[in-house]
Amino acid sequence: TADQQGGQATILNLDQKRQKALRDVKMYEDRIAAMTVKAPVDGTMDLQPNWRAGNFGNSAPEFKEGDRAYAGAEVAQLPDLTTLLLKARVDESDRGRIQTGNSLTARVDAVPDKDFTGRISNISPLAKMDYSQGWPPQKNFEVLMQLDHPDPRLRPGMSTSDRIVVSSIPGVVTVPKAAVFPKNGRTVVYVSQGGKDNDKFAERAVTIGHRGGGQIEIVSGVAAGDRVALRDPVQVAK
Repeated sequence: TADQQGGQATILNLDQKRQKALRDVKMYEDRIAAMTVKAPVDGTMDLQPNWRAGNFGNSAPEFKEGDRAYAGAEVAQLPDLTTLLLKARVDESDRGRIQTGNSLTARVDAVPDKDFTGRISNISPLAKMDYSQGWPPQKNFEVLMQLDHPDPRLRPGMSTSDRIVVSSIPGVVTVPKAAVFPKNGRTVVYVSQGGKDNDKFAERAVTIGHRGGGQIEIVSGVAAGDRVALRDPVQVAK
């Protein structure tokens, strides 16, 4: 009958809509699955800078939810924290003084209670332009450094202060650079005489040797264990 034929047409139409809806659901599920990346191992995710969201310069915000990632963009890393490397830049004037294997001491701003030791593992063979220090840009070499004993508190992106040992002189007396003063054509230091509150100092002429790392070698004039002033007591007293 006409009613039966009309009912069958309605059922067929609804079935076609249902099949289309199922195909749409499957398509969107596949698209969502394609946008989901599962890490192969457990670890700490390190979000990378979104250079298109930053201003001109060397800083850019990290990728965040809702950002549009351009083709080939590195959004995040999953670093192996057991093999962390320190990265530093060495000015071209100092390149000839360092080599792979040089020992170093590093202080990490986020871990102030510990000094880290390590060695230079690689030095870039090519100089790179550094635009972060103003104009004209400086040339420097990228240096990678391997820590002897990594700490679980270390994370990628932390800033460090590194001191590379280019030479070592054992058995010498050193004082901070701020403790040495020029006076009347001589080089002097002020040595504490004990006294009340250590406020009495004696002027001593010294002979200096090597300099480096904010320290000065004293060849003569100061003995190991002497306490020295970091400011000129004469000027402070005025």
